[in-house]
Amino acid sequence: MSGLVCAFTGHRDIPAKDFAAVRDFTKKTVDLLIARGVTEFITGGAAGYDMLAAEIVIEAKKYASVKLVVAVPCKGQERYYSRCDKERYRCIIEMADDIETLEKIILSCSKMDSPDSSINLIIAEEMPAYFLGQKDLSSVVKIMQDRMQKVQK
Repeated sequence: MSGLVCAFTGHRDIPAKDFAAVRDFTKKTVDLLIARGVTEFITGGAAGYDMLAAEIVIEAKKYASVKLVVAVPCKGQERYYSRCDKERYRCIIEMADDIETLEKIILSCSKMDSPDSSINLIIAEEMPAYFLGQKDLSSVVKIMQDRMQKVQK
């Protein structure tokens, strides 16, 4: 690994009513991270959010020089996936720049760095309202996007 790296993780089941908002927020976040110098993205390839994030990075490869690494936690993880998710996983593996074991990636990390901790703070402050059922995801995403726009200025 070299340069700035981002790793994704998330829920396996994204509610249908939240899928578009999660996808849009992830795409905007990937674009922001690319603009800030992230060149490598890591995902575990699990069904759900991991696959969604990988597909967004694959799309970003059309307009940015970025690398997708699939950090496979165990061989054959896709055997219990639905038929549709098996096909998505196969396509992601084909489009990935590297396929690594999770252990190898963890051992290769020399430090953790967040160039803009204010973004992490915004996410940590706003996401609990969604997870606790106090706000719907699109409302939380809108609040985070508004706050992140102010940080960027």
